[in-house]
Amino acid sequence: AEYMGDAALANPSAVEALVDTHAELVSVILQEKEDLILAHRQQIDDMMELVKQEMRLLHAVDQPGSAVDDYVTALAALLQQKTAVVKALQSRLAGFQVQLQQEEHLSKSLERSLPLRR
Repeated sequence: AEYMGDAALANPSAVEALVDTHAELVSVILQEKEDLILAHRQQIDDMMELVKQEMRLLHAVDQPGSAVDDYVTALAALLQQKTAVVKALQSRLAGFQVQLQQEEHLSKSLERSLPLRR
């Protein structure tokens, strides 16, 4: 869905196209919202599993004779995994926010154009 610009609004067929574009974008947003919620739930599950691994790692390093090198290597890997999980959700969220901004802009354009059709 692409924004057509306010200049096109004087043309009734352009307004219709804008209405169609807006409807398509709203449909995409509704699906993306569901996908985002599922991704957020998955992120929480992934983070909980990583926290459990961290707890096991801490328990292991607390044992007498534990290897600090192994602890440091494992901790670094876990932190990288946690960062990757968060960044993936942030990326998905940023894309969703762009769609919401596009929809808001289209809605404002439609509000300005629809009185012309009455």
